[in-house]
Amino acid sequence: MMFILFEEFIQDEEAWCRDIMDFIGVEPDPALNYNDIANEGNRAPKSARSIWCMKAVNKLRHWYNKYVPYISYGTDYAAMRLTMKLECRLTRPLTDHSKMSPETRRLLEDFYRKDKQAVEQLLNKDLSRLWFE
Repeated sequence: MMFILFEEFIQDEEAWCRDIMDFIGVEPDPALNYNDIANEGNRAPKSARSIWCMKAVNKLRHWYNKYVPYISYGTDYAAMRLTMKLECRLTRPLTDHSKMSPETRRLLEDFYRKDKQAVEQLLNKDLSRLWFE
């Protein structure tokens, strides 16, 4: 098994991807772009009702993808645009990236302290510089 810490991975994604490919015996693809950013969180729900509506939209999207047979590109594109418009109306741009108060951070650090110590023992590695303390 190969264990990779996310914090180390994002510091040098290309080197880690090459290490992973080497570990599993796959030839690296020279055309692979290691700088792609995917699933970047840049929107937040406007309200509690928005969260509920977004969950409903996601359930409808799942139902549509599972049960509605492929009709045409235009139909699928229209459904995708509709869900994107709904999500835009239910969310707002995320401008505050702090996301967590210092009190919440301390509470979580205390809660996960034993888990952090167990991972340190398993990996035989000090995680203080990457995680909390």
